[in-house]
Amino acid sequence: TFAPVGGFGNLTWNSTGQTGDFSLIGNLLDVNGNLTISNTAGVTLGGAITVNGNLTFASGGALTTGANAIGLKGNWINNGGTLTASNTVTLDGTSGQSYTNTGTNNFNNLTLNNAAGLTLNNHLVVNSGLTLTLGKVTMGSNNVTAGTATGSSSGYLVTNGAGKLNMTPAVSPTITSFPIGATTASYDPVTVSPANSVPF
Repeated sequence: TFAPVGGFGNLTWNSTGQTGDFSLIGNLLDVNGNLTISNTAGVTLGGAITVNGNLTFASGGALTTGANAIGLKGNWINNGGTLTASNTVTLDGTSGQSYTNTGTNNFNNLTLNNAAGLTLNNHLVVNSGLTLTLGKVTMGSNNVTAGTATGSSSGYLVTNGAGKLNMTPAVSPTITSFPIGATTASYDPVTVSPANSVPF
């Protein structure tokens, strides 16, 4: 358990023989720089966490959030680690963010709230809800799979390549909207109301 006044600068958790909880007075952990998860024994969050730099998973590094949220203002870089998240990860930087994943990211909910947007370098899977509050997701050739996806003209998925949005819409009469657009300047949502709930 750590409780530094004012939070950490850069933090690397790399003890291969130790597990533990991140926690801070007030149930909040702040990392003012970058956070790197390297240990294969795993780390479990003891409270909500804000990372003002990049969050990086080294090969084999494992992080479990429990019911705690993650706020990230830098880039998401998973180089072969594992995230198990039961709450929400929020990408809320002020400059463009990127998502890179060659590991396993078990997102429960993911929120984008960054006017500068997000660029995908790999496929993205969100088990429950993808919320595009503000900012566009540039997909390129990468797919996005989500339980649900909500957006608007201020936040949507840019289908500027071969990448697809995969969702299973609810049956009629419920109307499901796919928040997509061909460019960052063109919001062209698709709405469906199928007789049977099948993956799209």
